[in-house]
Amino acid sequence: MCSAHRTLVLALILAISFNLAGCVASDSTTGAFTSAPALSSFDGTYRNIGEASNGKTRQPQLSQLIWPEDANLQHGEVSSVEVKALSTQRLKVSAFGKNGDTMKAGEYERGKDFFLVGDRLRIAYRIGSAGFKSGEPIIGTTSNLVEFGLDTAGQGKARQTSSATGLAFGLIPMHVEAASDIRYVKLR
Repeated sequence: MCSAHRTLVLALILAISFNLAGCVASDSTTGAFTSAPALSSFDGTYRNIGEASNGKTRQPQLSQLIWPEDANLQHGEVSSVEVKALSTQRLKVSAFGKNGDTMKAGEYERGKDFFLVGDRLRIAYRIGSAGFKSGEPIIGTTSNLVEFGLDTAGQGKARQTSSATGLAFGLIPMHVEAASDIRYVKLR
């Protein structure tokens, strides 16, 4: 094969690789969120253990989404989470144990601790980097978004979306994204 043919074959392989690189993967069990025009729409007590669309229990627990970095909170001991609007700008969120004892409570301010985006509470948005740990195939940026809303039946619903963008194996541009929905039964 002459060098012109080798160059053409190499160019075609690279072109195909770059076209395949924009793939998006999703394990989403997405469904519609219902309208939540005010913070008081979220008032209620929700079961801490979530369920997937098939009705089976699902991780993470609601308390883990709200307080992911609290090492003192025993998430497995939390049975319910109460959300109460104190005003149009403030929420009180409390975690209750199996005996009804308050395990954690806090007041959170709109625009500082959470955002109301559309019909959902955006409770976490983190940006990071990938490729600096052994075994990570992609070098680039990562993001993780956690939103809480209500499904069409009025139950609590969290959507977790994670993505990574960068170079796979230091060569192929790639973007991957996964989203999953978890339902949290509204107890009252």
